[in-house]
Amino acid sequence: MIVINGRVFTGKNISIINGQVIQGSESPGENHSYDETKREDSSKIDRILITTGTVPITISRSSSSEIVARMYGEAKHNGTVDFDVTTVNRDLKINLNISATSYVGTLRLEVNLPEKIFHVISVETETGNLTLKKDVFSESLQVETQTGNINCETSISDVSIITQTGNVNFTVEAIEDLNVYINTQTGKITTTFRNICGLELRAKSTSGRVRKHYTPSIVGYYATARLYSQTGNITIQ
Repeated sequence: MIVINGRVFTGKNISIINGQVIQGSESPGENHSYDETKREDSSKIDRILITTGTVPITISRSSSSEIVARMYGEAKHNGTVDFDVTTVNRDLKINLNISATSYVGTLRLEVNLPEKIFHVISVETETGNLTLKKDVFSESLQVETQTGNINCETSISDVSIITQTGNVNFTVEAIEDLNVYINTQTGKITTTFRNICGLELRAKSTSGRVRKHYTPSIVGYYATARLYSQTGNITIQ
């Protein structure tokens, strides 16, 4: 074991070149347990803005009139975990940030939303997965992630999902006309459109396959869908 600038590294062979440790592993630090819940009156909120790093996120319907954000699980790290819920005008900002050079854990973030149509639900995450369950209402859904997988079952009509290497499973039960944009570099895209009688589709994969199994409903709504992947397959059903 060796301590460098207050950081603990372990391993039989530790090499330092130009001040950087290139061999050996940094100590993961102490184990911590977390279970913290924050609540907010939904009548004051129009936009839900969620930001995390590596923590999985689940957004689901609440039985109460409050917005409830819960962070829980265990983590071994050598830094800090900051969980903040703040209101700016009519925006609710939910931030879960792990500041550590070594992290191993099972931390999760659950956000429960009441039966209310929000203007925007926005999620930004680096490697955390996102699960959006049905009966969560918003005029718009905006998701951006680097490597996290995205699983959505929704009736939100305006959707933008951008990910670099994550897979996207997207199911929508239309209650009005839809506008859907999904873009991933190496992940695969699977979409299911329900209650749709007309679909204007633009789907392209540079090296993957595009499979269309969509059968329009006799009655329903219209959808515009733009689906892009560089190397992943795209399935429309």
